[in-house]
Amino acid sequence: MLTQIKRSLHENSANWHNVRVSRKRLSIAVYLSAQELEQVLEGLKSWDACSLCYYTTMTKQYFAFTAVQAVDLTQQWVESIVVGLRLCPFAAPEVRQDTIRYATSSAEDTEIALQDFLQELARIQGQTEEQLSTTLLIFTHTAVEFAAFLDLLDLCQAALENAGLDGIFQLASFHPQYCFAGVAEDDISNWTNRAPFPTIHIIREGQMSRVLMHYKNPEEIPERNMALMEKLGREGLIKCFPPLAAYA
Repeated sequence: MLTQIKRSLHENSANWHNVRVSRKRLSIAVYLSAQELEQVLEGLKSWDACSLCYYTTMTKQYFAFTAVQAVDLTQQWVESIVVGLRLCPFAAPEVRQDTIRYATSSAEDTEIALQDFLQELARIQGQTEEQLSTTLLIFTHTAVEFAAFLDLLDLCQAALENAGLDGIFQLASFHPQYCFAGVAEDDISNWTNRAPFPTIHIIREGQMSRVLMHYKNPEEIPERNMALMEKLGREGLIKCFPPLAAYA
């Protein structure tokens, strides 16, 4: 596939080049300048076409993602990184039991994005743990910049507390540009929370508490995860999930 893309690059004299790559249900088109595409190809000689697709689309939003595309890519991230590297102690059973809800918000402003969050909060509150264990709400059109995402996260947290649900649910956050406070942007420890899209994770606190009771030294999980990032290094993480190359 990369050979075909290179051929198209040289044969097409247009200023922008369309690259479409399909995998399972996921079909993505990206638009790159000739210079950008040459740079990407140079860095991805040993990668497959799907890796190329992910690299470009996760660096910039060249077009609007459909809900199916956003869910598919996020689900692959969960399976490859969150479960594959055991970053979360209770993710694997929920993946196997298919009790994770992948929801999307196409809101283009914060107010509507907050309403979408409240709808998902009401949905999980109205169902049993067996029916719906946890929810990942994926934002495809808003909070693209990390600072804007933190503002949205603060609003969602305040809404959860105002609803009297603090202590029943808690929120975790993920973003392509995620950066821990006081940590350099290029520090590899940030990659524990870097996902394909701005994402808010709605977690049942009771479920989390029960799982952590059977997990040895749960307070060491963050340190363990960061140590794992250091051990794997950039190249090791990219092998697990090639889209992470876009975060370097």
